[in-house]
Formats: sequence, structure tokens, C-alpha cells
Amino acid sequence: IRLTLKKGNIEEQKTDVIVNTASQDRSLRIGQISKAIFRKAGPEIQKEISEAVKTNYIICTKPYGLQCKQVFHTFCPDKTSHKASAQILHASVLDCLWTAVTNKHKSIAFPAIGTGALGFSKRESAMIMLDAVAGFSHECPCDLDVHFVIYPSDYGTFQAFQEQITLSQQSPSHHNFSLGQTSAAAEAEAWIGSHTSRAPTPLILLHGPTEESTREAAKWLSNHLSLSSRSVEICNNFIQHFSEKNHLQLSKMVEAGVWIEEFFVQGHACIRVDSESKEDTAIAALRVEEMLCKIQEQFIDEEKYELQLLSNKEVSIRREMADLSDPMFSGRKRAFCDGGLRIIKVTSKLQISISQDRYLVLVGFVSQLQSVDVLYN
Repeated sequence: IRLTLKKGNIEEQKTDVIVNTASQDRSLRIGQISKAIFRKAGPEIQKEISEAVKTNYIICTKPYGLQCKQVFHTFCPDKTSHKASAQILHASVLDCLWTAVTNKHKSIAFPAIGTGALGFSKRESAMIMLDAVAGFSHECPCDLDVHFVIYPSDYGTFQAFQEQITLSQQSPSHHNFSLGQTSAAAEAEAWIGSHTSRAPTPLILLHGPTEESTREAAKWLSNHLSLSSRSVEICNNFIQHFSEKNHLQLSKMVEAGVWIEEFFVQGHACIRVDSESKEDTAIAALRVEEMLCKIQEQFIDEEKYELQLLSNKEVSIRREMADLSDPMFSGRKRAFCDGGLRIIKVTSKLQISISQDRYLVLVGFVSQLQSVDVLYN
């Protein structure tokens, strides 16, 4: 992904997509950016946006008088009236990027969203939008030109975005940025992930709550990074919950030369990853594992939300390493054995607090690789 920061009028851009920041009532006569797009596109765009169905965070319309292929209208709430306004702004930028790639667009132009009536500072807007693009570039390594277009006389906003791009270069948690200056248009350019230098001898240090968890993590990494063949299989039933976004990520891997097959075996959902080199296979497999981790996190959040609905109380969930010397576990082990079951391994303990009531979940793996969850006070 190539990110460009430049001065210009958003309505004059010739990118495949132009992004608009619209009011909640969909009126294009409110807000400087919407007004500019309305004047250039013509009245037909107002009629379409008024009748369109909103998907996720945006509405897509035809360009009409604009020199693009589509217009993506975002609807971020006022910062002072909505606690999650920053998250919605971040999600809106991501939604625009994913929709652009899904529709096979090659370029997209964003204004500085939120710096006007929405109440975000110039620095906040730059941080949120830049973080969304950086996160997207990590999840979807695709060919897309992203332009941040700042109104020519708005020097303060341009400077805020330029400073945040420079800071992102220095942050190890972000992709590397390489800045360049073009005197004709006073543009600052950044390339995400295109000039990353690799250490000659990579080193991974692992730290875990117990020696056992650290050993298991090391074994897992070793299996993925030291492949004996160019093929790897990942069996995880959360594969069944892959979204359209996840499958788009898989298709991008296929376009890059990785062969991917989804299948079921003995009741388990699996993915087979294969490529011309072990390195490409390892990278693709780690990306698939990352998707699965995020899906599992979402699943936990949904379970927590459902518990809150059922109990109508605040719910907190904390995972702890199991203390096998605790009499509570030895008593539970006897109960398993009396029932004709054999405990192979106790992995962890979940402490679920619902207001003043506490529940402990003991998760064990029993004979024939079937898991049993025991819930008790």
C-alpha cells in the first residue's frame, strides 16, 4: 500500500474512490466537504444517498459529476455526543478500505475526517486515520494507493498529518514509513511496509506465566517457522466462522502465489496451506492463525455480552493458570475418574465474575480427545 499526503480539493481528485464525511441526516448541504462534493457531483447524488441502504459504516453512490468511479459517504458522530466516536471513525476508514479492495478499486482519496464540526483535533484525526491505514496494510497486503487530501490553505491539518506520519516511522508497533517531498505540490509521501529492513539473525524471546506455557508457545512457533515441507495443515473449528473479509484475505494470499484449501476431516474444519517455498508457507500459515485468534477473541466478547444479557449484571472474565495442588482440582479429578473418564491435561482456569457471584470453569481434555467443561460454584 502506498500512502500519499497532499494538499488539494477532495472533489477534484481523480482516484477510483472519493470519501465524503456526511451528516447523520444524509444532507449534503451540511459541512464543507459535503457541500463541495454536492456542488461538483450535482443534485442526483443527494437523491441517491437519501434512498440508499447503509452497509456497515458507509453508503456507496455513483460519482455523477466527480472524476472518480464511486463515492463512499461516512457518517461519524460528534465526539462530544458519542463516547465511541473515535472507534467509529477508525472503523469507517477501515470499512472504506475494505470496500475499495472488494470492489477492485486501485486508489482512494480521504479528506481529514473529524477536524470540523465533529470535534476531533487535527492530531487526533491524523492518529486515528493513520492507524487504520497501517492496520489495514498489515491485514491486507494489496495494491492500493491511499491519498490523504488536505485543503490547500489548511496548513495546521497538513502539518498534523505530516508529524504523525513521521512519528509512525519511529514506532516499532507501526509499519515503516519513508517520507519524500515534492516541491511542486508540497506533498509528503509514505510507503507502508515497502522499505522494511530485516535483521540478519532474527531472534524471538518468549515470556509466559509458567515454564509449560512458554515451552508450548516455543513448540508452536518452531512447528510453523521450521517446516519440514512446503505444506502445513491447520485444524480449528473457528475456520467455519471465517467472514467475507477473512476470505478476501485468503484470496489475496492465493493471488500472491499461495495455494489454500479448506476442508473437513473427522468433524474438524481444516485449512491446508502450500506454496513454492517454506518461507511463504510459514508466513501465510501465521496470517491464518492470526485470523483465527481474532475470531476467538470476538467469540469470547460475544459470550461475555450474552452473559451480561442473561444476568443483567456486569461480567468479567479472567484466565488463570491452573494450580493442580489446589484441593478443589483434586476433588474434581476424582469425580472425573469415578465417571469413567481419564484426565490427560488441565490447561487453564477461567474465573467468571457476575456482579458478586463467581463461577469457575475447569477445562480439561479427556480420553478420545473430547473436551469437557465443568461449571461449578
